[in-house]
Amino acid sequence: MSNEPSQDKIKDIRFYIPEAFRFYSIKNEYLTPILFVITLIVLFAFEYIPFPAAFNDYKGVFVFVRLIIANMCYLVYLSAYIKDLKGEKYSLKEMIIPSWQGLVSLFALSIINVVLFVASITLYFLLPAVLIYLTVIFCPCYVFDKKNSLYESMISSKNVTVGYKMRLLSLIAKFLFPVTVLLLLTLMVAGSSTKVLIFPFVLSFAYSVSMFMFHRIIALLYYGFEIGPKEEDVF
Repeated sequence: MSNEPSQDKIKDIRFYIPEAFRFYSIKNEYLTPILFVITLIVLFAFEYIPFPAAFNDYKGVFVFVRLIIANMCYLVYLSAYIKDLKGEKYSLKEMIIPSWQGLVSLFALSIINVVLFVASITLYFLLPAVLIYLTVIFCPCYVFDKKNSLYESMISSKNVTVGYKMRLLSLIAKFLFPVTVLLLLTLMVAGSSTKVLIFPFVLSFAYSVSMFMFHRIIALLYYGFEIGPKEEDVF
């Protein structure tokens, strides 16, 4: 596979945005709603579970665990959408209840995603985290699609993104900027409400939607790098 930049591998942002907004559209109509409800429960409802006072010092750990569980849902969605793009069949049970090996992979990949996310919002680690993330951006795709090990998938992702990192960064920035602006405007409106639960619910809801959209774009990018679909093949 050539690592030379090609217009066919990364399309214009106008190709990805409409597809991202159709994040709810996958062949198994029950999977996305189930994953979405799980992420809302994890990010919103769990916030209000009363923990014993003895656990107050470990709230940061619980936040980290919640983010990992939510990321596992996004990665399950990523895996399902790649299968959709390739025309592969899968069952709801297969995706929701993976094998032990699949569960371990999901957990490990989610830890990597969350760590890179936390590092990215820390000013000192911003540039290194972004570069590392762009290098391993397709790692989950290779784990789920090719059944490679975590190490093999990292190497494959590293190799396939050579010469494309700046274009990937530009594409991701073009997606995240308007999404972030819309998210901030939505939160400003929600924050003006007198109802205490409105703001955290809207935050959890909007974050989950944006993450499903983002992972749909990653799947489309991976499909373009590995297979090079025709536009009419993408639904």
